[in-house]
Amino acid sequence: MLYCAHMASVVAAGQVFKDVVLDVLLFPVYWYSTGLARMITWAGDNLAASFASLSLGVWLKNIFVPMYGQRDWESRLISVFMRSVQIVFRSLGLFIWSVGILVVCALYLLAPLALIAFALYHGLGSLL
Repeated sequence: MLYCAHMASVVAAGQVFKDVVLDVLLFPVYWYSTGLARMITWAGDNLAASFASLSLGVWLKNIFVPMYGQRDWESRLISVFMRSVQIVFRSLGLFIWSVGILVVCALYLLAPLALIAFALYHGLGSLL
C-alpha cells in the first residue's frame, strides 16, 4: 500500500467524524440511563444534606425538652411552642427546596425533548 503524508489526517478525520456521530446518536441513551441515575443520586444527596442542614431531626427529638433547663410548666409550654414554630418553618423550607429539586429533575428529563422540538421547529420553519 502506498503511504501518503495526508493519509494520516484523512484517517484521523474519519475517526473524529465517527466519534462525533456516535456521541450524537448515543447521547439520549446516556442521558436517560447513567445521567438519570446520577441526577437521582444528586437529588437524594441534596435532600439529605438539606434535612441535616436544617436539623429537623434534632428539633423533633428535643421538642419536649425544656429550654435553658427550666422545668416549670410555663417554660415547657414556651419551649414546645417555640420549637413547634421552628419545626413548621423549617419543614416549609425543606418542602420548598424539595419542590425546587423536583423541578430541576423534571427539567433534566425534558431538556433533550425540548432541544429536539426547538431544532425541528426552527429547522422546518426555515423550509416552509
